[in-house]
Amino acid sequence: LGALMLALRGEASTASTRCVSADCDSLEKWLATLKLQLPAQGALMGGTCEGVRLRSVDTSRTGGDRFSFKAHDMAIGCVVDLKKWMIKVRVQVQIRHATLAGSIALPHDHGRPPLPGKAVANVQECTEGTKFPSLVITLGKTPAPKWAEDVLGQLLPGVMCKALDEAINSMSEPALQRMGKVARTWLDTTAEPLPSPSPLPGPATDYVDLAANPAVRLASALMRRVLGNESSPNGINALATRHLGNSGAYSLDALGIFPIKHTFPLPGLAELSVTVRSLQLGHLNNFSGLTLDVTAADVTTSSPQRVDFAVPQQVDVAVGLNSLDVVASVDLVVTPNSSSPLHGTPLRESFSATVSFTKLALQASALVALNGAALSPLALDQLASPGCLLRGVVSPMLTSAGLQLPLVQTALSPPESGPDLEKSVDRMFTVVSQGLLQEYSEALESVGNHVLNVTLRDFVNQQVDSTMANVGTCPDPAPTYASIPVSDATLWAAAVAALAMLPILLFGDCIIGAMSGLKTAAAQKISKAGPSEAEDAGPKGPHELPVSLEGSEGASWAPNASGEAAAAQQVQEGHGQVGDFALSHHPGLTLPVRVALPLLVVCTILLFVSANSGPGAEVRALITANGHEAVSLPPVFSFSLVSSVKDMWDGG
Repeated sequence: LGALMLALRGEASTASTRCVSADCDSLEKWLATLKLQLPAQGALMGGTCEGVRLRSVDTSRTGGDRFSFKAHDMAIGCVVDLKKWMIKVRVQVQIRHATLAGSIALPHDHGRPPLPGKAVANVQECTEGTKFPSLVITLGKTPAPKWAEDVLGQLLPGVMCKALDEAINSMSEPALQRMGKVARTWLDTTAEPLPSPSPLPGPATDYVDLAANPAVRLASALMRRVLGNESSPNGINALATRHLGNSGAYSLDALGIFPIKHTFPLPGLAELSVTVRSLQLGHLNNFSGLTLDVTAADVTTSSPQRVDFAVPQQVDVAVGLNSLDVVASVDLVVTPNSSSPLHGTPLRESFSATVSFTKLALQASALVALNGAALSPLALDQLASPGCLLRGVVSPMLTSAGLQLPLVQTALSPPESGPDLEKSVDRMFTVVSQGLLQEYSEALESVGNHVLNVTLRDFVNQQVDSTMANVGTCPDPAPTYASIPVSDATLWAAAVAALAMLPILLFGDCIIGAMSGLKTAAAQKISKAGPSEAEDAGPKGPHELPVSLEGSEGASWAPNASGEAAAAQQVQEGHGQVGDFALSHHPGLTLPVRVALPLLVVCTILLFVSANSGPGAEVRALITANGHEAVSLPPVFSFSLVSSVKDMWDGG
């Protein structure tokens, strides 16, 4: 039908007398506006036809690449010029209850993958199958002569079939060859070459071993043994059935991206506008496999600290579906342009298109390296920033992607209330598309693989490279009002002060006892020598010790006397209460303790600073898999004395 309309040049009439009822659909209205030009042949000098009406179109696949068509109950009005001998007349012809039949074959070319090379229509088959049982021919208001009826009855079916078949045969081959050339040129394009391996920055031990990571191993086992297990009650098929129903249908309307409209220019013919109003996926509960594998790459090292391969590991994902339906609600508008052989009003059609995939398989592989040493110092709020997080990802790339399409089927469904012509035309497109998809399944799979492994792979890698090159800055972490270096430094200083006090406390009494013994011996020697020698033995300078040691209040200090007894004696002598003494002058403390008191105070101050300059407490989240830590996260929340004071100050 479409080939007939494109083959017979003409223009749209401004009005239609054939379709005036309200039940005419858009296709019938469009056919009724056509005005077709008939070529000259024999006694037929040419003419025009308009007001095409059809009841239905039957379509069948009669061979691998051949399709038969038959239009039933066709009606059309024509004005033609006839010539017999020297007589030329113009007659009006009303064709009713006509049948237009024929077949078209689409043999493939000799390229790889095979594509349709041309369309071949059989003139004889069309002429034999086309019948005009009812021709009403008039000459003005009077019946036309009998010879005019005989001429038109013999010539008109052949004229239409010849024009149709010649147009198909002459126009299809160059058009299909151009299409095949463009398709193979596109299929011959190769993906952008992957970057050559280069050493990873930093030691090899800084990078996360994904193959040995408990979380990745657990995810792989869950996908293979649980989600990908068709007999598991927690498999993806069982989960999808529980949430999506027995049909496993999920509508993508919630994404908010519809309607999607795109216009395709068809040079020399028309402008095709396609609007997808909604999209639904069916049979999402029919997965045949779901796997995730991480393979440790075979890396070599030139030194213990560097890896000579750009990325150490490969992540493989594979998804299999026994069947998948993609159902789209589509609005189609065809607007002929000025250079088209057919001029008419735009054709507007609405239908539901279903594409069914059987034994669909998808796989993808990617290489990635995660620098754990670069990620571990980050705070939790920094991990949410791409500028911080992506700096720990080295050389990510999609290396391959594949598609297997053993069987693809299509179906077009008009609205249930649509007329017979609308339904039959949709059935025609369904039969033709299914036949072509089966006949050229190799080409379809090649296109799908090329889209995934070349177009999609390059697009993903370009987007990844662009993102990695523009990750932005890494913001500073939120202030925690705590400093672990300060806390550690003051703790070490307190330890040094404590070590300095230790010899004073342990050996102070011994040193003082030794000094007292020396002074006692000197005093005894002086007493034996007499007064003159005592004077000579007296202090000769400011740094020499006196013979007897006096306390701060004039009391003598006996090293062997009890501190409590000495304190009680001083109280009895009227020197005050025990509590009136400063701690450094308290008579109950020995001299080494008094000397160590300043160091003890300094040590206490340093311990206080150390305890309150670091985090007082931290809240941590642990992510484990099979009892092993899978991800090491920084503290979720921490606070210190300073931060607590600030929070209270900010809270008023």
